[in-house]
Amino acid sequence: MTIRIAFQLISLFLMISFPVGCSHTNGDLTTTKRHSPSYVVGGNSQDTVIVFVHGIFGDSYTTWQNKQGLYFWDLMKDDDIFKNSAVFAYGFPSPLLDGGFSIDQAVADMSLHLRNSHVLDHKQIIIVAHSMGGLVAERFLLTFQTAVGNKVPLLFLYSTPQEGAAITRVVTRVSRNPGVEQMLPGGNNQYLANLEQEWRQAQEDRRISTKIVCAYELQPTYGITIVDQLSGTRFCSGVSYPIDANHIDIVKPSSTGDKSYIALRMAVDDVLKNQHLKSESEVERRRIVLRSLRNEYILSHDGISPELAAGTAWPPLDWINDRLSKLGESWNVAYGRNVSELQFKDLPSKKASYLKDVTGNWKVQFIKGSTIINSSMNLKQIGPEVTGVIPTGDGTRGDLKGQYDGKVLTLSRETGMMGTVQRYSLEVKDSKRLEGTYWNEGPPQLQDKGIVTLSLD
Repeated sequence: MTIRIAFQLISLFLMISFPVGCSHTNGDLTTTKRHSPSYVVGGNSQDTVIVFVHGIFGDSYTTWQNKQGLYFWDLMKDDDIFKNSAVFAYGFPSPLLDGGFSIDQAVADMSLHLRNSHVLDHKQIIIVAHSMGGLVAERFLLTFQTAVGNKVPLLFLYSTPQEGAAITRVVTRVSRNPGVEQMLPGGNNQYLANLEQEWRQAQEDRRISTKIVCAYELQPTYGITIVDQLSGTRFCSGVSYPIDANHIDIVKPSSTGDKSYIALRMAVDDVLKNQHLKSESEVERRRIVLRSLRNEYILSHDGISPELAAGTAWPPLDWINDRLSKLGESWNVAYGRNVSELQFKDLPSKKASYLKDVTGNWKVQFIKGSTIINSSMNLKQIGPEVTGVIPTGDGTRGDLKGQYDGKVLTLSRETGMMGTVQRYSLEVKDSKRLEGTYWNEGPPQLQDKGIVTLSLD
């Protein structure tokens, strides 16, 4: 590599780290504020929230700010598609030269901030991500799938290097940011290979129903293509959108007429329409359930009134709601304007019992198919950080590390066997029990997955 090329690349990433054309509006944005996750539109009272996740060397604000000083979400405020949605800007430390978060560290940090700000309490979450932020979002959805469930119908990716980015080969020589190495291109990048395999498996198992829509850059950034079309569309569903912009400007639309804005608007509009259709389908399903219960009541009781037999009246509400509860439905009914009309009432979701700290000796049970393996796990928690050890009988290392945020415990174990990492994601069920999944990342012959439970005596 020549000195001239190296200088070009360093200059390029300095440009990415410190975008031009925004200084006249950034006087109040301290370094801390630029990386402080927060609501930038609305709050947690709206049903839908759109979460923006920046990429490597970016931040919560300037990544999304155009040359006129407007942020992406400023353009959304008067748009009918977005006007009823809150917007949350998530950010994590990602300096050019020293330190910063790896993808997994950003995922753990993202979980803490989204929970602390009650972002996960929204009924629907749409994630918009730029560059490495898309990899963070994908890993977040895989790691915390029990927490987010089916709340995330759409992940929109702008120039996310799903197969890596060639430029990172050079940047690793000048940057100690751990996110750079995780975006190296080629078949030797086991992290991206595992991410792809886990995502496709989660979709196949229907653990994740999130649709990924992509937009990719057509213009070079200071003479260099950062993310090409193939890398930027690998995970995507259906049509991907080519955007006549470079890697930096693709997320800085100057108006609602820019294609980068229109692409997101179309994707969100499609999701909202599908959600509306699903809502109508659910209403019809509930009506069918009620008609079936009415028939059941008529066949199992004497003294049926002519109105009930004719289908113009209903069985007693206590009986209907008791049957709905026994059927496992998450709703019940009340009288509407008259006794012949019923209204649906969604029941509040059951919250897991509070578990303040996971420190202690836990019984562990691994379940894979019909095979059950019993073990133990000793954990120690300081703040959100968790360390521990699990005994192994195969000569692999048993040291554990991870985080607990009051609801979800995530752990990882570097086995020392061919680079394999065993991961755990468990959700609190009560004050003495956690349940979730485990899976191995590594060579195909060592990959594994199943159910794991932790319990106290």
